[in-house]
Amino acid sequence: LLAIGCALAAHHQMRLQRKDSLRKLLGREGRWEEYLASKTMLRADRASGHTQTVNDYDDAEYIGNITIGTPGQTFVVLLDTGSANLWIPDATCAGGLGNPCANKNKFAASASSTYAENGKSWTIAYELGKAQGFLGQDTVRFGTDASALTVPKCTFGQAKSIATFFKNEVI
Repeated sequence: LLAIGCALAAHHQMRLQRKDSLRKLLGREGRWEEYLASKTMLRADRASGHTQTVNDYDDAEYIGNITIGTPGQTFVVLLDTGSANLWIPDATCAGGLGNPCANKNKFAASASSTYAENGKSWTIAYELGKAQGFLGQDTVRFGTDASALTVPKCTFGQAKSIATFFKNEVI
């Protein structure tokens, strides 16, 4: 039985890239203290009833390439341990002046032969705004080469609108 388990084991790789942290970027711009004060105020405003403190040092971020759909549509995503949900901008992401979706890759469901609608909506609130949209299901590959981890029928969020702070950020 052990031999069968070992024979079925697979090795998956995903190239990661370290990104300058928010702390470093805001520090260079002289805005770190202002950000911390804003973050503290937002946390205090949201605190009601039971709270759980989570330490966020804003000092390390890693990004990686994924593909969604068949054929694969490529996205650069922040590998975020602070959220349980994978989401990407959808082709319908809100337009307008200063649109935070403007320079991002957007998912075109109609271009994927393996896409299925989910029918449910989602919203994720962040400290500086929110992202919202609807859920879809498709093949997701973590990495872009032959060793990519492939997850068929993976549910993910398709953002119709995202907060302005995402404009210059990797999703």
